Amino acid sequence: MKPLVSVYGTVYNNTRTVVNCVLSIQRVMNTIGVPWEIVVTDNYSTDGTYEILSKLAKIFPIKVIRERCSRGKGRDLALKLSNGYCVMYVDFDMELKSFASKVIEYYIENIDNNIVYMPFGFTTRTSALRIGGWRNLNHGEDTEFFARAAVKARLVQVLVPIPRREEWTQGPRRRRYARGEFQYLRRLARDRVDSFRACAPNYAQFKEIYVRNSSSILGKIFKSVLYLVARTRGLYKYCRFLGNNELILSRAEFLFPEDVGLDRDMLFFKYNLKVLDRNGFKVLIKRLTDILAEAYKRGYDRLLLLSSCRSGHMYLIKSVSKDVSEEIAFTEHHSRDLAGQDRHGDDIIITELLLSR
Repeated sequence: MKPLVSVYGTVYNNTRTVVNCVLSIQRVMNTIGVPWEIVVTDNYSTDGTYEILSKLAKIFPIKVIRERCSRGKGRDLALKLSNGYCVMYVDFDMELKSFASKVIEYYIENIDNNIVYMPFGFTTRTSALRIGGWRNLNHGEDTEFFARAAVKARLVQVLVPIPRREEWTQGPRRRRYARGEFQYLRRLARDRVDSFRACAPNYAQFKEIYVRNSSSILGKIFKSVLYLVARTRGLYKYCRFLGNNELILSRAEFLFPEDVGLDRDMLFFKYNLKVLDRNGFKVLIKRLTDILAEAYKRGYDRLLLLSSCRSGHMYLIKSVSKDVSEEIAFTEHHSRDLAGQDRHGDDIIITELLLSR
């Protein structure tokens, strides 16, 4: 008998997407043939999201909690109130794609108490609680969680597009949660502080990564003040020499699409170059070399390396399949920095890597 899977998360004002999200979870779990439940913390939504979830709870195995919370705190509460042997988190402004069933089925068949899979942070409930659950952060909570998992368990990443379809919004996504310019700037400041605490750059890394990427003196001062606030509150740092983004990158084990029963054309590896300092770039080059070497062993004959001037993201893909192109388009569409400004440039540089002798 397959184990119960708890899908947990937090939600705020997502009437446009919450029904489709729940239905997509139902479809995927029913395709796998696994018992499931949803545990969701509602941060006192004001648009009817809580009422919709309450109605859905009469039809589906859904538990809804109302609590004032950040995304991290809400996830932690939902995790602790879950009952499944396996747990995975989702955001309720997305839908699971159909190929998520292949990925999650692989997770279930190969799960143990010392492994955490990306995406979705899929692991056993025992393992998630042993790692320490989620910190009270509203931004960067995923980075902090996976960095902690990297030092307390095995972290495994599947090299495919994230099997979800997110809401396509115009402008900075945090604006849909804030009413008015003051609330937006307040949320922006809090998110930046949380991001610093979650990513845990030391002062040298902060100057190289964040100050370097600020085009104005005001931006440099703004980030410096918020970094000082984050340092005062405490950084969640798990490696002396690496920030948490680099730590995750250095520790993660990789699975290829065929390992989870998907087509090779779905090979996809994305990385945000803007979060790396010089040591981080060395780590990235080492991990890219590892992926290319393994691809060569598996008989891949070519890969494409894409570097976006607009967003600062790098993509390693086998071909521009539908899911790959959707992931790239979504990332590029939302590639604005925390100040809500467009990045300069619109070009994507494409390099073909030949792997055959």
